[in-house]
Parts: sequence; structure tokens; C-alpha cells
Amino acid sequence: MKRKWLTIGIVLLLIGITGIPSTAEVMGKDDTTPPVTTCALDPPDPDGQNGWYVNDVTVTLNATDNESGVNITYYRVNATSWEIYTEPFILSNDGSHIVIEYYSVDNAGNEETPKSVVLKIDKTPPEVTLSFYWEKIGDRYAVIVTVTCNDAWSGISKVEFYDNDELQETVTGAGPDYIWTYQYSPLRIIKIKVIVYDNAGHTNVTEIIIRSRILFAAGMITDLNDTGSGLVSFKAKNLYYAMFKPFELLRATPNEEIFVLREYIGYLGPEVILGVFTGIWIEYF
Repeated sequence: MKRKWLTIGIVLLLIGITGIPSTAEVMGKDDTTPPVTTCALDPPDPDGQNGWYVNDVTVTLNATDNESGVNITYYRVNATSWEIYTEPFILSNDGSHIVIEYYSVDNAGNEETPKSVVLKIDKTPPEVTLSFYWEKIGDRYAVIVTVTCNDAWSGISKVEFYDNDELQETVTGAGPDYIWTYQYSPLRIIKIKVIVYDNAGHTNVTEIIIRSRILFAAGMITDLNDTGSGLVSFKAKNLYYAMFKPFELLRATPNEEIFVLREYIGYLGPEVILGVFTGIWIEYF
């Protein structure tokens, strides 16, 4: 009788054991939830203006899964090939629409729907070219300053014009040219400073110094233009002024003297002129 009950017990025990699912089966049936991946940026918020980063950005991905555990995490930047994430990576290139995509897969094979983060980086200050031309009106000069700006990413926000470090005018708009007219009186030495701002917060500064001069000179005129209003503009070379030092006049050229003929004194020949010249000297920095 005891042997019979022992046999029955062993049979029931075997039935019970075979009826318990394996750990793999439990995990396969119970873990249907994909992992969760988060993205952290350093710095956490844009360190420039208007939502722009102005320095490198470090990207850290963190994936969690409470059931089977995280198997692997993938990421890509701007729709390039997917890469396996192993450690934080750095975004160092400028861009106005940088897209980071990422997702993880757990050990049960559940795949997370890809997520994305969009940011913009501008680490480059604007490029600036300053040029000018001028008109003489009576004893004054109207100096027309043109600033040509280029900013490939965030774009130009504004341009400020200063006279001896005092703000005179702020010009905004799409550009790329920003124009300011300055009324300059002779016998003054002034510093014109231009500050260009882009939308990310970068600046670029350019300065010129304007000085007035009057010369008594004679020499060869190579290009004479009488405007009919008492203003004569010209190009000339081999000119000599009162100290008999030669110089060449070139209109609107950096670090060259720019003069108009204020008074005819006399001709010394078909293309040779004697006169009083007044003008301005421009120094670039």
C-alpha cells in the first residue's frame, strides 16, 4: 500500500513540474514593454541668444527597462547611419537644424519607437566688410559707410554705428548691407566704430579713424571729373605738395588720402594742375 501511494506521489510531482513554465517563457510572455531612453544635453539649455547654442554640446543617452533589461541603444545625427551608443558624444559643427534620433532594444526583443531632439548651434561670429564713399558739401563731408555682413547660420540681428564711442544709429533688417551716413566737419579727428551682432549673440567690431587735411599741390591729373556743382573728383599721381614730397591720390582706397580740388590756382600744362586740395585721411583697424 505504501509503495502504491509513493508511486502516485511521484507521478503527481512530475505532472506538477512539467506544468510550470520556464523562466524564458515567463519573460517572453510577460515582457512586452519596450525600454525607455532619455536624452540629456550639456549645457542643458542654449547658452546663446534666441535658442542658439554657441559652444559644443555633449549628448548623453540613458536607457532603462524594468523587465528583461536593456540590450542595446542606437543613435544617429541628421539622418546618417545608425550607430551603437556606448558613451556620451559631442556635437561640434554649426547647424540651424541638428536632429538627434535615438532608441533602445531590450533583451526580450522589444524595440522602442525612435525619439528625437532638435537643436541649433552657431559658434562662428559674423564676417564683416566695411567700405565707404563720400561727398563734399561746402566745408563738410558726407561720409557714407556701408557694412556688408555675412552670417551663415543664425543671421544678422543688428548693426550699431558709433562716433567716438557714442552710439549714433542702429540699423536692423535682413541685410547683407547696412548703410549709415555721417556728416563730418574738417579739423576733427573721429573714430567710427561699427559693431555687428548676429542672432546667436556673437559680435564683430570694425573701426576707422577719419582725419581732415588741406594740401597745396601740383602734379599730373589722370582722371578729372567736374560735377558742375563746384565739386571736382579725380585720380592723380606724381603729385607734390608744399614740402615737395610725392604722393598718389586714390579714391576710396584703404589707408590712402582722398581729396577733392577745392580751388584752382593755375594750370602748368595740359594735364598738370596746381591747386588747393582738401580731403580726409582714413585709417582702418
